[in-house]
Amino acid sequence: MSQNVMITGAGKASGLGFNLVLRYLEAGDNVVATIRKPCPELDDLKEKYGDRLTVLTMDISDTESVLNAAAELSDETDHLDLLINNAVSVSPDCDKGFFDADLDYIARTVDIAAVGAMRVI
Repeated sequence: MSQNVMITGAGKASGLGFNLVLRYLEAGDNVVATIRKPCPELDDLKEKYGDRLTVLTMDISDTESVLNAAAELSDETDHLDLLINNAVSVSPDCDKGFFDADLDYIARTVDIAAVGAMRVI
């Protein structure tokens, strides 16, 4: 029996999110893939899998963007069986030492990683 699966952060063909989208589609599930920017490889999957794949533009750091995506999704399906919060962001300062890092970058990264997942839920 197929599931309705939503996977955030699916916009890079070499990334985990995209590959999870592909695996769930191959398994026969209906998948909602969220992206911030266009992804031609997802467009190719949409052509192959048709209505079983829904691609939504959503930025998990922006509550309004998440609410807009949720409203759009509610037109497509009445429930999700599985949510995979995969979307992340890496601070440009991730390789710097404690005293050299820009705290504004770190705050944004924490917002996306922690609060972003809560926004989606």
